[in-house]
Amino acid sequence: LGFSALARDYLFDGAHHVSTSETSHGGTDTMFGLLAWQFATVVCCFSSVIVVCGFMLQKKGAESPESYRRVGFIVLSPTWLAGFSLIVVASVLGDYWSLSLAPLSLIAPLSGVSVVLNMVMSPLILGEQLQPWPDVPASLLIFSGSIVSTSTGAHKEALYSCSRLIHLASQPLTIGSYLLFIVISLSSALYAHRERNRLEKAARARPLNPNLADVLLPAVTAATAGSLTNVHLKAEVELIKNRDSGWCCVSGMILVFAFAAVQLNFVNRGLQLYMQTIFLPIYYSLL
Repeated sequence: LGFSALARDYLFDGAHHVSTSETSHGGTDTMFGLLAWQFATVVCCFSSVIVVCGFMLQKKGAESPESYRRVGFIVLSPTWLAGFSLIVVASVLGDYWSLSLAPLSLIAPLSGVSVVLNMVMSPLILGEQLQPWPDVPASLLIFSGSIVSTSTGAHKEALYSCSRLIHLASQPLTIGSYLLFIVISLSSALYAHRERNRLEKAARARPLNPNLADVLLPAVTAATAGSLTNVHLKAEVELIKNRDSGWCCVSGMILVFAFAAVQLNFVNRGLQLYMQTIFLPIYYSLL
């Protein structure tokens, strides 16, 4: 939908300009009577339910930050850890499985499912106030876009070896996109850190209608890091499927964990400041 699409276009879609002779996969494979890409969408939707529940637990667990140890914006309470466990399960099982069966361009837009689930579940479980306008039409538009993107997206893709991924990552366009993402992420994070007292006061003063520019600060940092997490997780899946050398897999996982840590930290910052019905749709739209 946002940064993930840009990162994927620069890295994976760039492969088609390098070589189109390598074998494709994912177009006709079946699992449980469904085409591989169809089964991947089902897995991704179930994963979205678990992730939304995990975020709700993390938000509840961060309500008393002074009572527990903190790491950055993360409050290590039992409730937060339970939510983190759900997200890990969804990421390890859901994301890995779906990314191994379908292209990233097909899976990334399904974050719109999480937006709709969040709109339904957060008021019921967290007691947050749902604003019919613009929450409902905006969420429906995002969900409709997810359906269109998934139904018309690529259902098969080329195979990516370690050498091919390294070649794509060394392209000037890819390097430029990485630098752009890092600059955007750092700028948002540094400005939010400098204005942290003002942001906290403004969030408390306007809980139902916060300033959009303020909400965008943690959302942009989380989304840029999350987009790079998605791209590198997809690359890691390809490396494992192709049984590439151990150093490629290990170095790839280090980058996945690094980007995921930044993503998780600033998602939690956004959830601490703003209602989940407000923050997550903006975050997912950027992601």
